[in-house]
Amino acid sequence: MKVLSIFSPKTNVGLALRADVLKLAESLGFEVRPDNALSQGEVIRALLCDDTVVIDASYEDGRDEVFRVLVELAKTFPHALIVSRTPLPLNLVPCIAGGAPTYGHTLTNETILAWMGEQLRKRIDEAPEPRLTPEELSNLESDPAQYHAMLKKFAPDKRAKDVEGRRRIFISHRGRYYREVKELEARVLRGEFTGYENVDTRVIAPGEFALENELLSEGRRWMVVGLLEDELSASDEVWIYHTDDYRESWWTLGELVAVAYARRDGQTSPKIRVFDPKTQRLTDGDNTYLIPLTEQHRAKLARFFANTRPGTMGPESRTPIKRLRLIFRLGLGGLYARMLGAVVQSQGAQALPWKMMPPDMDPTGALQSETERALSDKEALERFINDRVFDDAFWNGLCVESSIVTGQMDHYALDTETFIRAVSERMFHFSQREVDRAVRGRRLVMGGKEWSDATIEEGTTRYYVWMPQRMGGAKGGLIRLPTYLVRREAD
Repeated sequence: MKVLSIFSPKTNVGLALRADVLKLAESLGFEVRPDNALSQGEVIRALLCDDTVVIDASYEDGRDEVFRVLVELAKTFPHALIVSRTPLPLNLVPCIAGGAPTYGHTLTNETILAWMGEQLRKRIDEAPEPRLTPEELSNLESDPAQYHAMLKKFAPDKRAKDVEGRRRIFISHRGRYYREVKELEARVLRGEFTGYENVDTRVIAPGEFALENELLSEGRRWMVVGLLEDELSASDEVWIYHTDDYRESWWTLGELVAVAYARRDGQTSPKIRVFDPKTQRLTDGDNTYLIPLTEQHRAKLARFFANTRPGTMGPESRTPIKRLRLIFRLGLGGLYARMLGAVVQSQGAQALPWKMMPPDMDPTGALQSETERALSDKEALERFINDRVFDDAFWNGLCVESSIVTGQMDHYALDTETFIRAVSERMFHFSQREVDRAVRGRRLVMGGKEWSDATIEEGTTRYYVWMPQRMGGAKGGLIRLPTYLVRREAD
């Protein structure tokens, strides 16, 4: 008999949904675990051992206890069904979408339960998938073979997310044309395009990750681009909704850069196509919109993504970096690097990260060797800790495209270097003090210059980022991101 576990907040609506899900699961033939402890250990056990895991990630009444025990594995496995009555944190993207609303919307328990019914009916008759027995779980560090089998089965490729095997179309567009793009999406789903009779689609709504006129830190900008890269990597094709102003936005350029980044190792997906709303024609777009990506650019992007994903990097991660910078300033960097290298090399392949990694992810041991070298090399370690992604200004300073303030639009070159340098060269940067002053006085002043036709106001949309609890790190939970918007009188 298949086993189902559920984790939910202890609110009235959360407990009501929990009871309904357990009742539904039992009626379909699941063995249910009604008394799962709300702990990180129990969440990990359920994800590795149980057939279906339901996670109610609603954030209501300030209750974030589910987020304090949630782990990254919940985003990896399709048997983890993440549902919510409220929009999910920006970086919590379920493997199976549909059980949570986008920003600006909510779902009722009745709607969630209907979606759950569809999902559970599919799963009750499926053949059993790899899972860990309690004994295998207790011996996980010494024998991770079955865990490797789970990863190989469930996460071989981001494009395998659609359990029904449908192709996935991502439609790239300027947010101001969202209504028209949704009409195009409806036509696609109705099968009006030859060769696309049974596909899945993805359209990012304005404000789903960020607003075009929103002041964001560099760190959050790169975090959003990383989230877009996740979406694009999970897509087979990207349709550009072509408008005259498509290339006037840093975000649409970012999506094209993310497409190039996703097409690694000789891959030809996602393929770029262009839809012209004037002619209603769909044409190939690789020759025009596929941006060349050098290995140096790929390395830069990888560094930005790795250091802005909340799953791998958070505010508390900068504290040890600051300590390391002090060690180097005191002239002890060489000694520290030698000591760190000795510890890493002594553990070798028995170090936990390498043991838990499936063998085919690093078959030659190149990644392990490169990591060990970087940690024991003084110059390489010093370059790492002095990267600006660890600077306070990278995370606390706020910026917006200059065109949003001035109203003077210009096309971006289809170039990765242009995209990377635009943050410093084509954006206005504000300190938190300048933003606070502008909000209070409703005057936008930067560098002594006042922009009389532009103001900054605090937005009403509440965005959150989920901070997973890490070994030795701060407690997990939610971080609310303040929202500041630039308004022009001409808008």
